[in-house]
Amino acid sequence: MYSLLRSLQSSRATEIKSQGFYREDAALSVVFISDENDVCYDPQAHGYRTFPDYVASYAGEEKTAFQRYCTNMAGIGAITPESTLAALRNFKSNQKLSLGAVIHKDPARIVKESEDAIGHGLLELTQLDLDGVAMDIEDSSYSSGLAKLGSVVSTQLTLQTIFPVPHEREIDASTVYATVDRGLVNSQYDPAKELVQIQAKDAGRSGSEVEIAACLKN
Repeated sequence: MYSLLRSLQSSRATEIKSQGFYREDAALSVVFISDENDVCYDPQAHGYRTFPDYVASYAGEEKTAFQRYCTNMAGIGAITPESTLAALRNFKSNQKLSLGAVIHKDPARIVKESEDAIGHGLLELTQLDLDGVAMDIEDSSYSSGLAKLGSVVSTQLTLQTIFPVPHEREIDASTVYATVDRGLVNSQYDPAKELVQIQAKDAGRSGSEVEIAACLKN
C-alpha cells in the first residue's frame, strides 16, 4: 500500500504517466501479489497474534518498516486499507477502478516453516470495494478472478457503479439502499465521500434507472 500511494504523488504520477501508465482515459485495475500481510497493516494491532494470521519477521524488519514508512509524526499508523482506497478513488476521479489481490486466504494451505501468512491489509482492502477480488496464492490458476476484474472494468466503462449522494443534513448510514430498475441491489455507502457503490453485476444496462434512498438522522 505504501508503494502504491507513493506512485500516486504528483511528481511520481507525472513520470509514470509519461511511461504510458495511469492514463486519464483508461480504467485502472490494481492487483497486489504477496505471500504475507501488507507491511503497513500490523496484524497484532488488529488482534491477530498467532499463525497463520501473524508470523514475526526476521530481526523485526516489518516493525521497523512499519514505523519508518507507515506512521505519522505521532507514530500512529497512517496508511490503511481505508486511506489507500480513498486515495485511489481521488486519483481516479472518474471512478473506473477495480481492485484485486493474490494472497494467502486459506489457513490450511500455508506452510508454517516460513514467514508466509494470511494477506491481511490487502485482504481488507479488497473487501472494502464491493467488486474487489481476493484470489488464493496457492491456486493453480487465477483466471476466474482476473476475468471478474476484467468484467468489472468493462462494465464501468459503459455503466455507472458509484453515485454521489450530496446532502445538507446528516443521513443514517444504516438506512441507505439502492435499486436498479426498481429491484433492490447490494450497495455500500461511504459517508466520508458521500458516495454509494453498487456491484458491477447489478449495474443493469444502458438506460437503467438507479435510485438511491436513505433516512435523515433525527
